[in-house]
Amino acid sequence: MLRRIFCSLKISFYLKNYFFGLIIYILLMGYYLEMLMGGEFKVAALVMSVNLFLFPFATLMYEVIRETFLGEQVFIMSLKYLFFLKAIVKLIIFFFSIPLGCCGILYIIYKTRRNHDED
Repeated sequence: MLRRIFCSLKISFYLKNYFFGLIIYILLMGYYLEMLMGGEFKVAALVMSVNLFLFPFATLMYEVIRETFLGEQVFIMSLKYLFFLKAIVKLIIFFFSIPLGCCGILYIIYKTRRNHDED
């Protein structure tokens, strides 16, 4: 089961998303380290670690939803607005990684089972 989940996507997809997730993780952990001391920091660190692990699957689910609603639409905008928008979207995906990531894993299981049944 784990092999199907992790082998269904390209390694470059995982590397790219874990890289961006790690950047967000480091920035937010630095913020939480200054704000929280004690038991609350341990809970925040645990939740953020789970978010980091599920981030690629949440990104996959976001891309599936975006492709479903927008299709192949092209938006023309300034590069600084595009960068800002992508950063905000990645941050939102990171915060909602637990529910989106679980849905992404279920989506991968469904897609690989369907492909496995056809063989």
